[in-house]
Amino acid sequence: MTTKYRIIELLHKERTGALNAQEQQELTNWLSTSKNATLYQQLKDSASEKEALDRLQAYDTETELAQILGRLAPQQQNKKTNRNWFKVAALSAACLAAAFLLIFPFFKKTEEVKNIIIAGTDKAILTLEDGTIVPLSNFKTTVNDSSGTMRVYADSEGRPVYEYTGTDNNSSGWHTITTPKGGQYTVKLPDGSTIWLNAASKLSYPLNFLADRKVKLEGEGYFDVQKMSVNQATLAPFTVELSGHQVHVLGTQFNINAYKENAQTQTTLIEGSVQISAQGSTSMLRPGQQAIVSSSGPGVIRIQEVDTRSFADWKEGYFYFDEISIQDIMKKIAKWYDIEVAYAGTIPTEKFGGEISRFENLQELLDLLEMTEKVHFKVEGRRVTVMP
Repeated sequence: MTTKYRIIELLHKERTGALNAQEQQELTNWLSTSKNATLYQQLKDSASEKEALDRLQAYDTETELAQILGRLAPQQQNKKTNRNWFKVAALSAACLAAAFLLIFPFFKKTEEVKNIIIAGTDKAILTLEDGTIVPLSNFKTTVNDSSGTMRVYADSEGRPVYEYTGTDNNSSGWHTITTPKGGQYTVKLPDGSTIWLNAASKLSYPLNFLADRKVKLEGEGYFDVQKMSVNQATLAPFTVELSGHQVHVLGTQFNINAYKENAQTQTTLIEGSVQISAQGSTSMLRPGQQAIVSSSGPGVIRIQEVDTRSFADWKEGYFYFDEISIQDIMKKIAKWYDIEVAYAGTIPTEKFGGEISRFENLQELLDLLEMTEKVHFKVEGRRVTVMP
């Protein structure tokens, strides 16, 4: 992606209030040049917008921004500046005007925008052992029973976290946290371990968790399992039960994708170590490796090296596509935006690469994908048709 598209993204994020401090500094530095500031003002003025678009299309932003970025502090240069903006290797100059339709509708009335499908949010339900259902949408949610206390609180970023603090080793039964399509949630267990649940997922844990550190997962979850201290050495090992196999954990971070509709389960290790067990076979993973186990096969464990960003992206709040098909992209999008996906015509076989915030509305994400000129979309209600 050329730097002129980076400017497009920065200006778009400014309009939507999504600039972080470093991006604001990057934009401020760009605006420090008088001709850039003039262009910026023209882009806000509908009377001069076309002229400004023509000027930016011919702009030598490569040289301009190279000089600007060179003046930034070294610590700023070392930080990742492209998270939440979509990168496409072969964007043509002809796409520039279309891109600006996303960025500067300053004179469009809000009521003209229809059928906006917003991104997912933090939402889930708790199902107790006795079948009681508790919505986890209120920070004041607190449930007390004989097994311990359950509460919802806000983390440092203001996101809700469900915490279970049960310490009664004699309790029996299981509690279950379920996220719908378009939902995600954070769960904290009595040993300090934290689990982030992706959309359309289910996590179950025993009421006597400290006596049996075992959870069951359907869907997708990112795990940060606490390493036990010396005085906790008597606790049981942490185990994730999946369809047909288990993941045995020490202190580590890893992601598991185990949606029922998939033909295989993927366990991706970020740091630490885990052991995969499947019908008598066992394998150890190193950071950067992924174990693939068939959901219905004989329990064969296949190990491969991967870019972990492709599998931990959602937990960090963005989509990272590493040369994957449009079908795989749409699977991720469908769960997060709670939409139905259909296909019409001959769908291209090209692979797509890039990254974008998970918190853009659906239309903005689809518009960016269309800028590749490889796919197009028709949105009808919550049904999205993918076309060549």
